[in-house]
Amino acid sequence: MALTITNVSPSAVVDQPANLDLEFDVDLASAADVELYVKRDKSNNVALRFAIYSEGHWGYSPMEYEDEHDAALAKINDYHAANPVDFIVANGDLVHDNVDFHAELKTAFLSQLDMPYYPVFGNHDWCTEAEWITEYGISRNYSFESGDYGFILAKSGVELDASDYVPGDDVWVKNQIDGFSDKKGVFIFQHISPLELSQDAYAAPDNNMRVQYARDEVLMTFHGHHHQVNYIREIQDNLYAYACRISGVDLGGNGFPDIDYGFRVVTVYDDNTVDTKQVKISDDATINQDDFYNEDSGYRPVKTLAGSSGSQTVTHTLNSLNANATYYWYAESGGEQSAVQSFTTDDFGEGIITQDVGVLMI
Repeated sequence: MALTITNVSPSAVVDQPANLDLEFDVDLASAADVELYVKRDKSNNVALRFAIYSEGHWGYSPMEYEDEHDAALAKINDYHAANPVDFIVANGDLVHDNVDFHAELKTAFLSQLDMPYYPVFGNHDWCTEAEWITEYGISRNYSFESGDYGFILAKSGVELDASDYVPGDDVWVKNQIDGFSDKKGVFIFQHISPLELSQDAYAAPDNNMRVQYARDEVLMTFHGHHHQVNYIREIQDNLYAYACRISGVDLGGNGFPDIDYGFRVVTVYDDNTVDTKQVKISDDATINQDDFYNEDSGYRPVKTLAGSSGSQTVTHTLNSLNANATYYWYAESGGEQSAVQSFTTDDFGEGIITQDVGVLMI
């Protein structure tokens, strides 16, 4: 049964400051919470979309790496067909401790992707600078631009010693960020994070690099290496996005769960907001959809209000709305959902609504 709401305000074009009171009447059979879900229509405002994967470890014989890459290839290409991505970044540990494996990986996987790819050097990739350039045509430290954004691929680790967790070159990264001063933002990819996690000691702690990551120009940084985590953390004014591994390699013998398999998708909108999610390879489920913007539906819970039985008016203030944007929303209570409502804002100035980790919500 649908939840019936009446006397909805606003219901058309809103010509007022960026904060407004959303108001409607509802008749509840019994006391129950009323939850509000809101999204901003961004469907026509995608400036850039890219994907990331890591931890392929091609050639690691204890795992079925060929089958796992085949499954990842199909899922990534299917996603691209429905939601085109501009490119994909292979964020380190493309292969496992053998330079010859890179040629195999390119033939079997990378060349079969339906979008351009950019490789990041990881501690198990083992190539010298000359070998990396021969295989991929770019340096192990590399930067490029796409549209209004700069992208930095920072080397971490060394050739021929997977256990040497050498941090990236913070001076080089600083110079690259400086060189993108005319861009709207910068994204950084570094296989081994400069942030030491509590789960293990497999990091390359480097406060100088973290200072660069914390710069206003940097919108988000992406890391692999830590096989057992797949979340985003906000530390020192930067969002660290981890994992998105596509293989089942278990180097630590910890039996990492299947939920960690997948690739990350990042969507950048023309208002400079950034949304991200991870897609599981096994069943298309979205990882982290409860914590970050869910691109599939776009709706985010914005408020839970206590409702009493009987007829009542529900009011909630929406803060920092964007100008010239259409918003959709619905109410839910007791397992029943109302019809979707909408309103459009006029040209009155812009703002943002944020989650607690800083990823833009609507």
